[in-house]
Amino acid sequence: MVMTMTGFADGWTADQARPATALPGRCHGSLDVITDSERRGLRPIGTTAREVAARTGALLNDLLALPGVRIFQGVRPDAAPDMPRIPHAVSAGRQLILIESVAWPPGQYAARAAGRIHCDGTYTLPAPATRDLAWTRADDAVRVIHTRLPRGQPAVSMKAVAALFAATAPEESGI
Repeated sequence: MVMTMTGFADGWTADQARPATALPGRCHGSLDVITDSERRGLRPIGTTAREVAARTGALLNDLLALPGVRIFQGVRPDAAPDMPRIPHAVSAGRQLILIESVAWPPGQYAARAAGRIHCDGTYTLPAPATRDLAWTRADDAVRVIHTRLPRGQPAVSMKAVAALFAATAPEESGI
């Protein structure tokens, strides 16, 4: 799932990769590894990928109040290690939501009948191909993500959590 963040969180900067109010042990990894890249499927306009990811992290912090939610930052794709890191992965039980943060300039955004997103009448994003993919504005993101998470505190896949820890581990420098 890719969630598109189009708004700004109050007062957060790129240097604040993890909000100070995040519960210890429930937020892992670092946004320091998020870089701008032409290989990134969705790219912010007018700001850096890391700055937008930090703003998204501030929004996602509210999800940590839910039981069993963990947030992984700077996730290295296992199947394509040469691709840019995914800014956030939200894990709850056996549910995993991958989040790509994007900020775009102001304008009139609208979804056409075919599902394509237009800004001021210009085509911007492809239609979601499946129900597992969604675009949302920043002010709706936490609510939309919350509706996709399991209720209560479901069983966790230890293999998945271990894989996420490995995917957020710092790169080996070879020194």
